Amino acid sequence: MPLRETRGSDLIGPDGTSLPGRPIIYYQPFTTTDLLNWKHHTPAYSEKPQVMTDLMESIFQTHQLTWEDCQQLLRTLFNNEERRRILQEARKWLEEMAPGGVTDTGRWANEAAPDKRPDWDFNTEEGRSAIRRYPEAILRGLRQGAKKPTNMSKTADVTQDSEETPGDFYERLCEAFRIYARFDPEAPENQRMVNAAFVAQSAPDSHRKLQKLEGFAGMNITQLLEVANKVFRNRDSVAKREADKRMRQKATLLAAALQQNTNQRKTVGQTRDPGQPRRMLKKDQCAYCKEMGHWKNECPNWRQPQPRSHPRPTPPSEKEPEFIGLAGIDSD
Repeated sequence: MPLRETRGSDLIGPDGTSLPGRPIIYYQPFTTTDLLNWKHHTPAYSEKPQVMTDLMESIFQTHQLTWEDCQQLLRTLFNNEERRRILQEARKWLEEMAPGGVTDTGRWANEAAPDKRPDWDFNTEEGRSAIRRYPEAILRGLRQGAKKPTNMSKTADVTQDSEETPGDFYERLCEAFRIYARFDPEAPENQRMVNAAFVAQSAPDSHRKLQKLEGFAGMNITQLLEVANKVFRNRDSVAKREADKRMRQKATLLAAALQQNTNQRKTVGQTRDPGQPRRMLKKDQCAYCKEMGHWKNECPNWRQPQPRSHPRPTPPSEKEPEFIGLAGIDSD
């Protein structure tokens, strides 16, 4: 804790008895580890103002802060524009909270939230009151500075991701309503609007299931989350069934295509069904082209087989004698 309380040295009473010393408050600053831990594990104020506001409120409740401590937190956790907006809203709140006898509320607010280190004595009631009031003013500034102009269309941009749980999606949706619609999404009067957005902007499978619920806009959000969570958990089995169905459809189409291809090959490869009798030709019908007016041997499309050619005998060489039987043999 930046401010800590301890007791001073024991006192000796008039009668010589020892008396406990009075309480003394001393200062112990934040460590660098504390500041870096808060900075790296907390979303930026501009992105998620409620998360940062909750952190600051927790620090204010568990620590007795000085003006220097508050400045250190503002410099570490916020940028220049955020600090300016927070302090501006804090001073507006202080002006409204100024005591009744104060005529210049603006000056009083500036002194209660000064830009320079004030001379507040921790060991006096007045100093402790000022120290308590300053963090409270900053907390008010945090809440007011987080508010942006109403823009309901921004809430419609928040949709559930395919791998996002319904609970996480609901938290993001509520945060969007806090930032852009500037109302409490968990308040009873806003329940119907938030429920309608939750159903409309859920993932397609959850949306189909939720919109079938009669009167879903008036239901408790716990009931809607229960249905959405059931759909989310069964998503893998549904996807598997859909994949199996598509595979069966593809197999059926492939089998039909193969059967059609087989039938076409059969039609091309044969002139008639083997089980059917041969058709009789008409009187003047060609047996080859099936046209009328001529026969097969007269068909212009019919190529008659050529007679087989036999090799011509080689004439006897003039140099070789020709023998005819035994008549050509000289006898001695």
